[in-house]
Amino acid sequence: GINAEYMGFKNMTTQEDTSKADPLTKGGELYEGEELLPQAEEITTETKKAETEGIKLYWTRWVMLGCYILLTMGNAILYVMNAPIANVMVVSYSQPVWLVNLYPLLYQLIFIPSSFALCTPIYNKFGLHFGLGVGAFLELVCVWMKAMINHNFPLAMFAGCFGGLAEPFILNACAQVSANWFATDERAIATAMAVIAGPVGSGIGAMYSAAFVSTEDMHQATDPSTDPITKEILLAKLRSDVERCFFYYALILSAGFILVMLVMREKPKTPPSVAATIQVKELPLGKSFRYMFRNGNLLMLALSFGTFYASIMAVGQVISIILAPFGFSHWVAAILSAILGILGLTSAFAVGIILGRTHKYKLLYCIIATGSFLGMILFGASLQSRSDIVVYIVGAVFGIILDPILSIGYEYACELGYPVAPTAVDGLVLCSTNFIACLFIVASNIIFVDEHSDPLHVYLFLGIVVAFELVATILAFIIKEDLRRRKAESRRKSENAHEDEARRMRARSVSFAYECSCWCQITLFLLLLSLIHI
Repeated sequence: GINAEYMGFKNMTTQEDTSKADPLTKGGELYEGEELLPQAEEITTETKKAETEGIKLYWTRWVMLGCYILLTMGNAILYVMNAPIANVMVVSYSQPVWLVNLYPLLYQLIFIPSSFALCTPIYNKFGLHFGLGVGAFLELVCVWMKAMINHNFPLAMFAGCFGGLAEPFILNACAQVSANWFATDERAIATAMAVIAGPVGSGIGAMYSAAFVSTEDMHQATDPSTDPITKEILLAKLRSDVERCFFYYALILSAGFILVMLVMREKPKTPPSVAATIQVKELPLGKSFRYMFRNGNLLMLALSFGTFYASIMAVGQVISIILAPFGFSHWVAAILSAILGILGLTSAFAVGIILGRTHKYKLLYCIIATGSFLGMILFGASLQSRSDIVVYIVGAVFGIILDPILSIGYEYACELGYPVAPTAVDGLVLCSTNFIACLFIVASNIIFVDEHSDPLHVYLFLGIVVAFELVATILAFIIKEDLRRRKAESRRKSENAHEDEARRMRARSVSFAYECSCWCQITLFLLLLSLIHI
């Protein structure tokens, strides 16, 4: 009777769950309106492991996050190193602006096919640790090609191809690292720290390059009154400084990446969260595409987030050219990049804590998107002041407002794109970012035809960026907050609660049966004694 009641309870629960108006479940399939997600049979749960070992957090999760942050910072430094000294490279190597800008452009162009054709299949088949190792190796190829700049300048610029191949292996793993190692309430904070390492690395890279190269030598070399012999000596010194800058960083990056890959691990023995116990079967590339491209909310977020992220990347690449017409030195560009990164790290960490506790993804994203749009307008207006202090203050405000969008964007995308793997979802978002960044870089190559630009060119470029950000802000308000991963976690917790209740009922039935058996045996024993006595 107890077993029949238990079975009836389970059947009743199953019927109620499938009949609920839950956007995640309908007839054994996962739906959001008419958008089809993976079939229920494609989702398997490690129930035995979860029941026997439970959920556990390891202190080594912070070590793993630190390793990933170092990889992200190394990638960001490598990408942005050319930006503060772009004018110097144009003058000292007598090369056109488009060739100098070819390096970041190749980074963006190669990223898109590499993300889906190489990164996603390798991560699906070989896992997180192997994928990060591939990315680290390709980064080392890129940096050592750059170190050969004085021997073959075009080859150093074409090193961006290897950088573009490597970048998705590192950046696409951000949400995966958080999901593998951190609890539900810690994921947003971990993602914030990992993502903001990119802007911090950009700031460090800008300061690093500026410390090696002197713009005073460049100005003296381009001065018409400088005699040819002195000019040639100055240009040779500039080329030597650029080569030393790249060579020393190649040594640092090689040692750091090797050390990190020796320490980095795939995932802990015991899952850190309920979501980590829900394993989605590996999906073919075409099927992942179908699931993602039929998700309208995810596509709108990819375009919106991609625009804001691309604006940071594009403006950062030409920051020295933007500031030059207003009389700012390359040191101002370097310090401004550092301010954006450092203050952005603080604000992103704070927003990550708020997001982890409130889970108000859309509200926070819309606030930051609006602030970023207004901040870009304020930055353009501050250039007219021609004051270093004013630009620093505006840059600080801009960094505090804009950088947290990076930490929210990745987690928001994983919520909307669940149950597609985080590496594939992040790949889609970053492909959108790099495609829009390519458009911005092409626009900058057309507008800034040489190292000598004027304020009109600067405001034309910033106007294009602001127009894109306006569209991105509108999309932020249109996106529907459909947190699929949280719904799956809630459903899994509910199923666990039902299983616990069933186990308690079985335990009570066993206990009751055991008590009845004992009393029956005692009664029979007493009857037997009575019969013997009679």
